[in-house]
Amino acid sequence: MNFWEPIRNGGGVFSGPPVPHERGHIGKQTRNIEVCLHVNNGDCYVRVWFDRKKTENTSERRDRIKDLFRCSEYKYEDADTEEYRTLIFPVCNKGKNDRDDWDEIRDKLVNMGTDIYSIIDRSGL
Repeated sequence: MNFWEPIRNGGGVFSGPPVPHERGHIGKQTRNIEVCLHVNNGDCYVRVWFDRKKTENTSERRDRIKDLFRCSEYKYEDADTEEYRTLIFPVCNKGKNDRDDWDEIRDKLVNMGTDIYSIIDRSGL
């Protein structure tokens, strides 16, 4: 089974057309802010990023997003590149190699990703 299939067919925020099994992420965008679910071989995380070419004031917007989560249960870290302002929210130390735990991994990714997406979307940033 494709790791992403139940999520894409689930009817939630991250539902959509099928993606290849080897793809490491799926995402949803709101106001040029992308919230992506990422899964690697041994870990998974939610990534929030802003494309510097498409979005003005990316540093300021990222800092305002960080303010939304300062008092939340979610821990995050900056992971900027030359092209993107990025926040990483670790989910768990399990990934594609932990096939017996895929249901748990998907559940954690979707729940956290949906919550983060909803908080950002409601903020209007």
